[in-house]
Amino acid sequence: MIKDTSKGTWGGRHNWKGGRYQRKDGYIQIWIESDDFFFPMVLRRRTYGGYVLEHRLVMAKHLGRCLHPWEIVHHKNQPRDDNRIENLEILSDLGHKQLTKYERYVERLLNRIRALETEIRSYRNEKIPDKSRGEIAWKP
Repeated sequence: MIKDTSKGTWGGRHNWKGGRYQRKDGYIQIWIESDDFFFPMVLRRRTYGGYVLEHRLVMAKHLGRCLHPWEIVHHKNQPRDDNRIENLEILSDLGHKQLTKYERYVERLLNRIRALETEIRSYRNEKIPDKSRGEIAWKP
């Protein structure tokens, strides 16, 4: 249960921002109270509540149960703040490592393809001597 952002125990504090914030690494955390069903998933437990990663909370609500610590929720696309259920999948640690390695490999290949396409375009823009008209390639 998230507290009311306008008033209440947490809402009345000057620095309360609604119990939702984005970390420096891009993940979003959600504040949940200690009486919430999903409280066992809280990162650092306090007697009154704590924060849980939003993508883990979304997946747990979708499954209707708390996630185990070894279950990893993977974002299918790269943005860590896109927590739509259709963008999330649950993996084991090994499966996540393999998938991440594969995705990085594919990204490197795509970057290489883009670089080669740029190089090909630059070659096409160079003037190619036409031997039928007697043009000779100039060599420095």
